[in-house]
Amino acid sequence: MVKLIPTARRILLINHCWGVRLTTSLQEIYGNNYSMNLKPAFITLFITCLFGTTAVNAKIIQCKNATGKLVFTDNINNCVDKNASKQLSQTSQSDSFYNEIPDLLQTLNSAGFAGDGQQFCAPVSVSNSLVWLEGNKDESYQIDLVHRLSSPAYMNTNTIDGTNVFGVTQGVHKYAMERWGKYKRLEYSGWSKSPTQFRSNLKKPTLDWMKSALHRKGAVWLNIGWYNQEGINYRRAGGHWVTLVGYEQGKLVIHDPAPRAGKTFSNQFISLNPLSGGQLIRGTRTTDARDHFVIADGMAISSKGKFGIIDGMVIFELE
Repeated sequence: MVKLIPTARRILLINHCWGVRLTTSLQEIYGNNYSMNLKPAFITLFITCLFGTTAVNAKIIQCKNATGKLVFTDNINNCVDKNASKQLSQTSQSDSFYNEIPDLLQTLNSAGFAGDGQQFCAPVSVSNSLVWLEGNKDESYQIDLVHRLSSPAYMNTNTIDGTNVFGVTQGVHKYAMERWGKYKRLEYSGWSKSPTQFRSNLKKPTLDWMKSALHRKGAVWLNIGWYNQEGINYRRAGGHWVTLVGYEQGKLVIHDPAPRAGKTFSNQFISLNPLSGGQLIRGTRTTDARDHFVIADGMAISSKGKFGIIDGMVIFELE
């Protein structure tokens, strides 16, 4: 028996097993002069569960969809010309938990978020992880949690400027103490201003550091800046928060709450390249761009910037 959850981002349950909507989309290629505004293609895969893990084989196909956009999909029906499609490889999904973590849409109409949720990427991204850690799959509960996290008593999310690192860390701390009474670790690494008590010793997050919290009692949230290049430097034009949910075959797996990433549940697999030089500029502040990670592909980049660069990240772990 299939139970459909009546929301814009549906997750199909079959006898308590997840039916997963998988997507692979190619975004702006690093160093190229044109932008590929791709809309992810989706296929619902009904799968069986064994001790909470999944294993799915998928044939990845490269083709053009009905709008003429190049897509990477596992559904031949997404290709307008099936004869012109090209099978790239056979992939296998390893045992992981990223399909268990929600992917709530920040602009979900029925949620009633302030400002239509346009600046709610932080509380939504954080809520994805918190409800998973709590083992609560009720979307109405998650929506209520987003309202709570975005309030002045927690993250103090602004409908114009969104949520800064102070808001995220202080909001998570307050909620975690109320919910669990204690936690193991809450840290921020990056170049944005942050509370001293939550500041990591790392000035720049590393892959090993971010992967250290990717387990069943941990959570990671990425703060991505949208940048435009000025000579050898990069000037920030805006930012965004996403949920880091896994690391698969050299790629970060994220849940992006923005509608440009799709309005249904999807895993996005993004590649990173380290910057080799220049400066990151934000207002009057600057920092060495060397070894900061730029999104190479796999993510829906905002129209505000040409590049997505990881400004920092917050990691959280329970005891």
